[in-house]
Amino acid sequence: MPKEAVLYRQNRQVAFIYEEGKAIWKYVETSHENSTHVAIIDGLEEGMEVIVENNLNLAHESLVSVVNQQ
Repeated sequence: MPKEAVLYRQNRQVAFIYEEGKAIWKYVETSHENSTHVAIIDGLEEGMEVIVENNLNLAHESLVSVVNQQ
């Protein structure tokens, strides 16, 4: 996963996912990383839509819209 997707909230690693028009934070556990990506070993499930950009100022359950889905 791109390193930009993993942030710190309450001194723990989180990733925001997109769910029904809201940004939902999920606590994650990471493992190996390189200069651009990090391995998520716990906290996310396959198929979840992770918010990678413009996520620094998000709060749990912030209203969001998808502008560029990859």
